[in-house]
Amino acid sequence: MLRVYIVFMWKAFLQRFTYRANSYFFILSSILRLSILASLWIALIGEGSVQDTTAADMMSFVLINMVVSALTRSSIGNKLAERFTDGSIAIDFIRPIRLKYYLIAEQIGENLYSTIFHIIPVVVVGLVFLEVQLPAAWWQTGMFALTLVLGIVLIYSINYLIGLLVFWMKTAFYTNWLLGALMELFAGSVVPLWFYPAGLYHIAMSLPFRFISFEPVSIFLGKTTWSESWTVVGFQLIWIAVLLLLEYILWRKVQTKVIVQGG
Repeated sequence: MLRVYIVFMWKAFLQRFTYRANSYFFILSSILRLSILASLWIALIGEGSVQDTTAADMMSFVLINMVVSALTRSSIGNKLAERFTDGSIAIDFIRPIRLKYYLIAEQIGENLYSTIFHIIPVVVVGLVFLEVQLPAAWWQTGMFALTLVLGIVLIYSINYLIGLLVFWMKTAFYTNWLLGALMELFAGSVVPLWFYPAGLYHIAMSLPFRFISFEPVSIFLGKTTWSESWTVVGFQLIWIAVLLLLEYILWRKVQTKVIVQGG
């Protein structure tokens, strides 16, 4: 069965080649965004440091976050809502594959394409022209990779769970808008959480969004110790377990609701 989902992932990867012209515009816009953010942080921090963070740290933060954002991008909730709207969700119930894993396979294929052909060229440009700080210890790279994988599982779980709410709300617009706003504010992918005021910082620390990108990037930059890294992994696993339990409960209710609506 795993081979089937790998085929779906590969097809989603290949489908992106149809829009190759978009890749050039995306690369140019990403380089422009990188240069703007780099100029902004250099102007704000200068030659010194702010809260033990140098301009080189922020260059690395911006660059690595571009990679992490590409790998953790998720439109699973939107796709689920579209299938609900056009009625194709009914067919998904009788297919011999799990809808969730099919959507995840497609998303992974799309994200791999974006990372390889959109983000990696920008990262190369950043490494050439910016002062970037790489991990000082081997374990930082390994823990970064581990927490990144768990972060991907976490965002897919959140997005899929939010997508299931469409069966009650009949639209995914408001939930997706709210999720996007929470991600922008509390994920720490635009501005590091260590620059947040105390109130927002404590809220962000109690939510799962920081474990998607901020914590993996912090490990990469050496802002997190070895023992703290394992604490991050533990919290990621706890959040994933909670989300899977909620997903199981909602999915059972979805199946009952569809049967009732179908008469």
